[in-house]
Amino acid sequence: MKKLFTEKNLFQAALYSVAVLGIASCTVNPTSPTDGGSNIAMRTQLDAVTIHSTFSGHALPPGFGSVDSLQVTSAAFAASNFMLRSDLSDDQPDPNLAEGSIRPPQFLLAFDVSGRQYIGEAIIDAYTYHRGRFDIRPLQGNPDSLSLAFGPLYNMLFRANENVPANTTIVIRGYVWQSGNQMPFTYRSAVTGNGNVYFDQPLVVTKGSPMEVLVRFPSQIAFSDGTGAILDPRDGKNGAAIEANLKGALKASVNTSGS
Repeated sequence: MKKLFTEKNLFQAALYSVAVLGIASCTVNPTSPTDGGSNIAMRTQLDAVTIHSTFSGHALPPGFGSVDSLQVTSAAFAASNFMLRSDLSDDQPDPNLAEGSIRPPQFLLAFDVSGRQYIGEAIIDAYTYHRGRFDIRPLQGNPDSLSLAFGPLYNMLFRANENVPANTTIVIRGYVWQSGNQMPFTYRSAVTGNGNVYFDQPLVVTKGSPMEVLVRFPSQIAFSDGTGAILDPRDGKNGAAIEANLKGALKASVNTSGS
């Protein structure tokens, strides 16, 4: 009798094991992020090219300024929570969302003609990522502490004074040309929300293959109205259009040059 009881228990245990394995095979997603990954380092790169209005030399449409050309020499976002994400946008949820944090604390996402600027780096799970995402928020903290943390760039662009509001989140400097005359400009915004960095091609992270990713600031996207005319950053009426451009202007790709 004892033998039959033992065999019955073994049979039930076997059935239970098969059932558990069956459930697991249905619920484990084979495309989920793996435990392995690679170090992903990210830096910024300013295009620093001079963009030209396609209307240069011709009559401008009514309502447009007369800026013929524009060049950005530096740009900076008050950023935090910079991460890589597998979804396409906040409005298109990914049920298998993968994300990897590159730099959680606040920092200056800066682009400058002097060269590439460091964003951060981390071990990111092996997966396919479609975008970078970050928060645009005013910098928080004592000005002296922020100055020590971020250096001259903070003092030059973000430290509050009679010309720089404390809630500034984006600052862009450069030059515009009007009828052949070069003039400096400084564009400031207090816009808040989410910023995106879209990859030219999806970023495929594999185990044991470190990569450097370059985030680019394309002036043509930031300051174009879509018809070929340049949005004059000195004209406050263009602020809303420029802000909308900036939230999706940044692009990124893997650095294949090895430098």
